[in-house]
Amino acid sequence: MSAGLDSLSVAELVNTLSAELKMDVAPTDLFDHPTLDSMVSYLSTQPVDPDLVVRANHPMDLQSESHEVSSSAEGGRRAVVVAARRFQLAGRLSSDSELRLLSSRAFEVNTHVPATRWAKASPTSADAGLASTYGSFASGDQLCIDRAAFGISVIEARSLDPQQRLVLHVGYAALRGGADVALQGGRRNVRNALLNRDIGVFVGVEASGLLADEQEAPNVYSTSGGALSITSGRLSYTLGLVGPCYSIDTACASALAALHACVSAVGVGAECEAGAATGTKVLSEASNVATAIGGMTSPHGRCHTFDRRADGYCRGEGCGTFLVTLRRRETCDGGQSLEIPIAGTAVQQDGPSASLTAPNGSSQRRLIEAVQRAISEPWGAPTLEAHGTGTALGDPIEVRRLPRAKVLGCCACQPL
Repeated sequence: MSAGLDSLSVAELVNTLSAELKMDVAPTDLFDHPTLDSMVSYLSTQPVDPDLVVRANHPMDLQSESHEVSSSAEGGRRAVVVAARRFQLAGRLSSDSELRLLSSRAFEVNTHVPATRWAKASPTSADAGLASTYGSFASGDQLCIDRAAFGISVIEARSLDPQQRLVLHVGYAALRGGADVALQGGRRNVRNALLNRDIGVFVGVEASGLLADEQEAPNVYSTSGGALSITSGRLSYTLGLVGPCYSIDTACASALAALHACVSAVGVGAECEAGAATGTKVLSEASNVATAIGGMTSPHGRCHTFDRRADGYCRGEGCGTFLVTLRRRETCDGGQSLEIPIAGTAVQQDGPSASLTAPNGSSQRRLIEAVQRAISEPWGAPTLEAHGTGTALGDPIEVRRLPRAKVLGCCACQPL
């Protein structure tokens, strides 16, 4: 099917193969084995006796035992870890060192909306008008796609939501980066090593609405190009991964919810040997204006979280992927772990609160304590990365509820 056969061509090919090879070849065989190599491999295992029709389900080859990840204690303790990570963020950030510099405020990436993205909006108030023109924007080349590398036609590439393009590039980069560590597939032929692997894809994503603004006329790819379900499915399909695959939209928590689902699938449910937990976001004019009118974003384009200057947050773009796997702890020459351990995760909902978007302090406290229960052992100094909306509503609720939570068993002598 990867050769671009339509339904009529499929029927003709099936009839020809059945006659020439003296086999009972069904149209579904072409869908089960969509590439030339996979079809040849399949046919070579089938009997040529025309009286013998084999219709058993052909199991997918999930690689040899050396590729399987066991949860046993063989050779030492195993833990759920991040084996590789890749990201593409605003300001062309793509390395750990650049991210550290950004977090230390060595530079900033917040800017006005680039002229190539959309015209300056004119909401109902001056503050909302200013807020809607700020953001941290990915560059044009980051939002493009190497269609040839992924076997995508020109027409389909133009119909892809930029978030799908980012997930393809960054997700594949993370899997490729971890191939020689977690997947044991080697770097020289990563695509073949990943084919039919029991690897899950979990993507935290919100609808961008960009295609509706950009496309001049709908085409056969319009639906799949903008569907949230396809954002995760496209990575699994393109690389031939057979693990669980779904997109998650929980607004600001989408990427964290995707990581939780990934950790649960790899470490708890043993649904897959590894998983790619991804979060992606690309801004649109409509969403920027809507959040500005709602008073959520800062008219100064800056986040002053837990500060009296706080007047909202600044939205940003990018994509990041964690390759999560169940692995033994390994050390480098310096004795430090080569991987990032994940001690535990938990997800809860706010429940009843002042409004649909208002936080609930009691629910936040219960969530922190739920994470504590999920952690099987003490885990270093207690720290917490806050939601930090930089608003007069959200910040006080977050800060005031923290002392009431039993955070990682901390006490007065071990402050948060």
